[in-house]
Amino acid sequence: MNQAIKHRGPDDEGYFFDGRSFAGEESMPEIKATQTPLAANAQASLAFGFRRLSIIELSEKGHQPMISENENVITFNGEIYNYKEIRAELEVLGVDFFSNSDTEVILKGYEVWGTDVIEKLDGMFSFCLFDKSNNKIVFARDRVGLKPLFYFRNENGLFWASEIKSLLKSGKIKPEINWEGVQSNFIYQTTISPQTCFTQIYSLEPGTFTVYDLDTEKFRFDKYYQIPVKTKSTITEKEAIENVEKLIKKNVRQQLFADVPVISMMSGGIDSTLVTILAKQNQDSLKAFTLSYHNANDEVSNAELTAKENGIKHFVEHIDADDIIKNLKENIAHFEESYVAIESLLNATEFCKNNGYKVVFSGNGADELFGGYMHLMKFKTWTKIRHFRLLRHFIKGNSHKTKKIKITFLLRIRRTSSEMGRVE
Repeated sequence: MNQAIKHRGPDDEGYFFDGRSFAGEESMPEIKATQTPLAANAQASLAFGFRRLSIIELSEKGHQPMISENENVITFNGEIYNYKEIRAELEVLGVDFFSNSDTEVILKGYEVWGTDVIEKLDGMFSFCLFDKSNNKIVFARDRVGLKPLFYFRNENGLFWASEIKSLLKSGKIKPEINWEGVQSNFIYQTTISPQTCFTQIYSLEPGTFTVYDLDTEKFRFDKYYQIPVKTKSTITEKEAIENVEKLIKKNVRQQLFADVPVISMMSGGIDSTLVTILAKQNQDSLKAFTLSYHNANDEVSNAELTAKENGIKHFVEHIDADDIIKNLKENIAHFEESYVAIESLLNATEFCKNNGYKVVFSGNGADELFGGYMHLMKFKTWTKIRHFRLLRHFIKGNSHKTKKIKITFLLRIRRTSSEMGRVE
């Protein structure tokens, strides 16, 4: 299971089996020197495995699974941007730390505040924490689900992982298609949590944590965050613009913190350009790169102009159709479900890896917030058009011609909605 997600963490490997830590074949030398190698036939009633991508606290002090003095255990995937503020708050309460990692802040924060620590976390994360004194396991996922957490439970026990392929490697579940998950994937262009495209394999919902009681073998699910759908206060347009600008600057500044080099993936669009310029203002040595496709000359020119005007060292990586097709099989394997567009993320990660970068800024995710595509601007029009589908009921008759009119009418409505990115 751990080897199946080696690509997520090539820097270190670690294990926890029934109260003891073990080293793996690819653990850091410092870990191998202090921990017993994990035997191939090792057995345990409770086992953790971890692959590490070292970004903060590069030494062996950031090794996972991480164990506290109280023998609580955590495996954590992601980054907490406000961990220094939380750490300072804990130190005022008399908490001591042995590392500079954000992982330890979650672990020690839980020991002081319990699951309330989750609401304090500003970042992208999923984690699993074993609470020894209460014999419980806590799973948590960030507010909008940037970091994944999949699980299943059957007669063989409870299993969890960052990717479904890891769960399948357990050999404790048979891979079968979940048609309900497939249907939601085709409708929404992604599978809606808690469903996945595999039967009995679930995804922890965003903004949710769950506590699994090892004694009763029961889950308790809690929603700690929901995206607000109503405004709670009046605010002027000027105030909104100032607040958004303030928040973007704050988040860019926080996310620049890393013990490894950072690069920005600048597409030439508004979102990635804005993020890159703000990052440059906070880190003068920042570099950027752009993926160049066929017929993408305008985007490359925009990115080159931005880099020149802001004194940013800029690279252009040329990609053709053969480069994308070459990685298609691997791309599909990493997505683990159907997706609607040819992605070049592997080409981007390959460029970063070859040039020694682990942390990459991008404008991904801003389109939905700031209307980056025309179909998002047409949403109000769609909400009006979709009601006209009711008119099909007033088209009377069952002749071939009448049926053809009904079908044509529905297809036109669907085509209109599809062009706007929403299909019902």
